[in-house]
Amino acid sequence: MKLIKIIGIFAMLLLITPIAYAQTETVNAGITSDSSLYGLDVMLDSLSLRFQLNNQARFERSLEIAEERLAETEEMINQNKFEFAEQSRIQHQNMLNNAEEKLELLENEDNQDFTRLKSRLEAHTQKIEQVRERLQEKLQNNQEAEQIMNQIQISVEATKEVLIQSEIDNENRQGGK
Repeated sequence: MKLIKIIGIFAMLLLITPIAYAQTETVNAGITSDSSLYGLDVMLDSLSLRFQLNNQARFERSLEIAEERLAETEEMINQNKFEFAEQSRIQHQNMLNNAEEKLELLENEDNQDFTRLKSRLEAHTQKIEQVRERLQEKLQNNQEAEQIMNQIQISVEATKEVLIQSEIDNENRQGGK
């Protein structure tokens, strides 16, 4: 019973934490995937995502979580903990996919903040590329790290495709009006 109360309190703290911290340049890795608390961290992030009231808030929260997971991936690679880095990378990809889905829904809703939100996703894509470049320089000739970095590159390319398609859809909608 105490555990449920503790989890509830922790979840409420996550929900009332200001979103502004995610717009800073550096994102703290927080609890990394080598911690025994990582599963709880992932669960609470998922829970906080479900409590967002609309697609825009879900997009923003998904992107915040993706930024944290990217920082965790980089931290685990820096510590040569490649198995844990892969876990973080997968969680990052899940959140990035979620953010992309929400952005597509927002585009279809003619959301006024769509351009700003799309810019945030583009900025995150640039962060992914910067992380990949930093890691590539540090970890040349390390096959495990190269595999993870290849997956990160695939993630970047997929996100760019979503952004390009979104631009095409936007141009088609404006041309039809």
